[in-house]
Amino acid sequence: MYPENLNGIYFNDIYVHEPGALISNAAICLVSYSLLIFMGKSRSKFDRDWKNFILLIGLGATGGILTHGFPTYLGETWMYIIWGVKNTLVVFANFYAGMAVVRRFEKFSIYRKWLLAKAVVVSSALFAVYNFLPAVIDLAFTYILVISVLSSATIADRSSRILRSAFILALLSGVLYLVKYDVDRLWFTHKDMVHVFVLFSLILISRAVMISRRRTES
Repeated sequence: MYPENLNGIYFNDIYVHEPGALISNAAICLVSYSLLIFMGKSRSKFDRDWKNFILLIGLGATGGILTHGFPTYLGETWMYIIWGVKNTLVVFANFYAGMAVVRRFEKFSIYRKWLLAKAVVVSSALFAVYNFLPAVIDLAFTYILVISVLSSATIADRSSRILRSAFILALLSGVLYLVKYDVDRLWFTHKDMVHVFVLFSLILISRAVMISRRRTES
């Protein structure tokens, strides 16, 4: 967690601990905020849930820029606080992803009763153990739920198929996180590989929302 060995790099006397993670988190921020502008005003609960998902992923990545890039400037206490907050934002992004799909298909509405409870429990666990494992479990569980709902609902529309592809892609990226293979220790680690998958997933999700919006308005 908090770096004991300063094995990053210096840019004009500014220490950057994980330059690759800083860049990949910055890319997620740029893509997330750009997509929110492109998508415009929410026109349904479905729109709103996915925009909240994208917003929280972007805000979480903003925290990632600080904790991965500049932990020594934050200091140990603030690094752990921001680490906990940014990962909590990801957990609540998962909440909105779950809500988006179960709202759409009424027979799955039973899941709505415990999606918020799950987010609160996982967020509390993050601050209790300061380990990313609770968030990994939550990500896997949420992505499997989303894929299962979209697969079990006899989907015919294109937007739902794209959403399902986005979360299959995101779920597969978790394998890279678990394998922990780094192409380069500083510039392209397993974390950065996962972030690349996140970028593609965000773009697919925004596309699915826009297709769904056009279909509803036509």
